[in-house]
Amino acid sequence: MSRSGMAFDSSCDIQKTLSMTLNCHKHASSLLRGFQSLQEEGQLCDLELILATSQQTRDCEKFPVHKVLLAASCESVQLQYQRLQKEGTVMPCGNILPKVLSIFLGYVYSGTISVRAELVAALVSVADQFGCKSLYNLCMQLLKRISSKRQGRALSEEDWTFSVVERQEMYLLQKQDSYKKGSGSEACKTTETVPSDGHVGLVAVPGITDRRIYIRNDYHTKDVVQGLQAIQCDANMCDVVLEADGESFWAHRVVLATCSDYFRAMFTVGMRECVEDCVVLRDISARGLGVVVSYMYTGTVQLSPDTVDIVLEVAHVLLVSNVIDLCCDYLIQTMSAQNCLTALQLAYRYSLSDVETAADNCILANIPQVSQTPEFKDLTSEELCLYLESDRLDVTREVDAFHAAAAWINHDLDSRMTLAGQVMRHIRFPLMSLSDLVRDVRAVRFMKTDEECRNLVMEATKYHRYPEEQFTMQSSRTQVRSVKWMLVVLGGNVMDQGASPEMFYLEESSAETPSTADAVLPWQQVQDLPYAGKLNHAVAVVDNFLYVAGGYDKKMRLHKAFCRYDPRSDTWTDLRSMRHGRSDFCLVAVDRVVYAVGGWNGEEIDFTVEMYNIKKNVWKYTATLDCGLTGHASCIHDNKIYLSGGRTVARGRSGFWLYKPESGTTALSPLKHGRAYHAMAEVKGGFIVVGGEDGSSTVPQVEEYSFKGELWSVVTMWPRVQCRFGHHVLGRTMYMCGGYDYLTSSYTDMVQVLELDRYEWWDWRLVGRLPCVCDGIAVSALLFPEQFKKENSLMAKKLSELKKS
Repeated sequence: MSRSGMAFDSSCDIQKTLSMTLNCHKHASSLLRGFQSLQEEGQLCDLELILATSQQTRDCEKFPVHKVLLAASCESVQLQYQRLQKEGTVMPCGNILPKVLSIFLGYVYSGTISVRAELVAALVSVADQFGCKSLYNLCMQLLKRISSKRQGRALSEEDWTFSVVERQEMYLLQKQDSYKKGSGSEACKTTETVPSDGHVGLVAVPGITDRRIYIRNDYHTKDVVQGLQAIQCDANMCDVVLEADGESFWAHRVVLATCSDYFRAMFTVGMRECVEDCVVLRDISARGLGVVVSYMYTGTVQLSPDTVDIVLEVAHVLLVSNVIDLCCDYLIQTMSAQNCLTALQLAYRYSLSDVETAADNCILANIPQVSQTPEFKDLTSEELCLYLESDRLDVTREVDAFHAAAAWINHDLDSRMTLAGQVMRHIRFPLMSLSDLVRDVRAVRFMKTDEECRNLVMEATKYHRYPEEQFTMQSSRTQVRSVKWMLVVLGGNVMDQGASPEMFYLEESSAETPSTADAVLPWQQVQDLPYAGKLNHAVAVVDNFLYVAGGYDKKMRLHKAFCRYDPRSDTWTDLRSMRHGRSDFCLVAVDRVVYAVGGWNGEEIDFTVEMYNIKKNVWKYTATLDCGLTGHASCIHDNKIYLSGGRTVARGRSGFWLYKPESGTTALSPLKHGRAYHAMAEVKGGFIVVGGEDGSSTVPQVEEYSFKGELWSVVTMWPRVQCRFGHHVLGRTMYMCGGYDYLTSSYTDMVQVLELDRYEWWDWRLVGRLPCVCDGIAVSALLFPEQFKKENSLMAKKLSELKKS
């Protein structure tokens, strides 16, 4: 039934290495829940417990149960099992109280007891009669506790709630000290128990109700599984035989039905198999069926590369979801470059989304190795293109991706030649070195003969020949293969040192970066700025190029310089300078156009705005502001530039404006508190502004603007308020780095975050420290090549080791 080609690997060494026994921890509990469900529906109950309610009449009360479950829980029933098989479906139980038998059966089906104190002695008698040792032992302990408490006072409610612990192969009661009446604590979680009407309906009740004693024995499910294993070993105690490929497997209908929706339907809807002693399963692998049936009685599955596909197929046909889950776990745990494509085909066949994701990740992480496997050549062109175009494709060099694509085409060159251009357009040739283009790419014949392939090589060659124009030739093929945006900090006024030329990225740009608040985060240094330091400068990102403008240098000279950083090559390029110098201004990018808005020009607060044309590398003035702004904040919404706050000579401004390059500013509803050197960020339905100073002190009030109401309102306070800090929104997390505190007259190296998707919680968190104490720092985010990050991290570790030695 299974194709031999689907086996992971046929070598003996691989078989031994990858063979695993997997245990389903939820099997025992789900097995009991299945028994409960069938009992509630009255399905497959093959034994009736009969209570004689009167010796003078034939009146009796019947309790339908599952014989195999009762036998697995009770030794006396197990000893009578074969006799019960032969003599019928009725078992007289004498004059047991119906309520007590209900409680007893509730324990058998759920492992829980909910009993009044006056019935415990009767429950001991029933447990002894049926040979249920665990329940007998627990009730005897309970009787002793009740007897010791009867002198002079009633039991407290805390004393009525117990869990069970296992010690030296015995079950002992343990009081639940964590339970507090009315506290809402759930030491005893909602579970199944028996209602007071005497029927074996397993109804959920929370903790103590009606002054009952409540006990939950979580070990009962394990005991049931062990009991079922012992019963299945004896063919005379089974009620059905499964046959596949001429092999027979003894089992119990009710066990099959609790674990398999296929068998549940077969045995409960009146099919002929309901009464047949032997059920023949056609087109089912005997080997796979044996593994699945064994799982039903043990909760474990033995898997290897040679069997996982047939076990998965049988579990899929028989609808045994827990076995399917175990097969998924196995496929994911044993995933490698050698077998990930086989796993992917199984994922497609059986709709295993987690396996599909894991296989995709493995392929993307190991494409050079995966391309050497036989299965790689069987990918469709669409599947191959999806991998090649992914930003998550992890290759040391882009030429490795080219070699993988070329190997796929050359496998069947005659039929795949027409697909060469379609496949190769997803290779990022501009990211290759010129030597790789000449040595590896141009040497491949179809790269010379196919017109689209030739054009791709020409495009990459031009990209390398004119590095000063690369930023005008951006496309999907020039983008870095990475999906991890890294937080970047650069420049700043470092305490006791002045303007810094250094630039760093945060190795793990996540608010969840494991760190203590006092620890320096894992910053990695890259190429310094091409100036003697920068502070109060501004940055913007377009097409993953970082643009840096203005600010002061180490000698406090105001600059109009403008440059660009390329994370692909870790290099800086000088560009055309702004029309005049600026500091404390906003640099914003809209539709690949960069705007420098306001600032301090060395003599006065500036009201001019300059616009930079990336293609032409020129600046020109555009519509001016209505008033000069410096230390203001900006935010882009719907491709529109919004500005807030700023400074006059003596105090903070409270203005809020919409700026349009063609017409200038439109005044909107002002802030409640004037402020400068603050941050503004977009949130759902509006903006928020945080921090800043008003000329004499920091402003702790956080304000929120509503697009709907068109008003600002104070919503909370920033506990560790700063001004002159760098800030950036990465994903939906706002980072606030460094800054100055008026209250303490000190600089800081704190990195604080606020999650903007749940900003209303105002969960300000200090996640770590900058490499230095500073203000006037600029913050942004970039995509770095994965190989560059690996090499940079390795170099940093070596330097650290050298310093230590």
